[in-house]
Amino acid sequence: MFCDRCGSAVTGVLPVEPLYTIQSAAILVPLTKTALARALHDRKALLKPPLYRWHGIKRFRYLYASDIRALRAHYFSEVRHPGQPGKDSAVSEGREASSSSQG
Repeated sequence: MFCDRCGSAVTGVLPVEPLYTIQSAAILVPLTKTALARALHDRKALLKPPLYRWHGIKRFRYLYASDIRALRAHYFSEVRHPGQPGKDSAVSEGREASSSSQG
C-alpha cells in the first residue's frame, strides 16, 4: 500500500478484518462447500457470529479471516493428526521408496 499524498510505502495492520465468501473459504480451508457448511454448523462455538450481506435478492454469508484460521487449525492440527507428514512430503517419500526398490 502506498500513501496517496507522498507515495511512500505504508506498512501496518489494517483496521478491518478481511471477509471471504463461502466459495473462497472452501478453497482456503480446504473443504468442499458442503463439508464447510457442515463444519460451520458443528463448530459454531469456535467462530464469530455469522455475517450476511444482501446482493440484489440473494443473501451471501461471509467468513472472517480468523474463522478460516480457526477451521484450518481444527482440521489440520498436529494434535488431530500426530506424526502424519504433509501431502507433498508423502508423495515425495513414495517416489523415493519406489525408485529405490526398482534399482
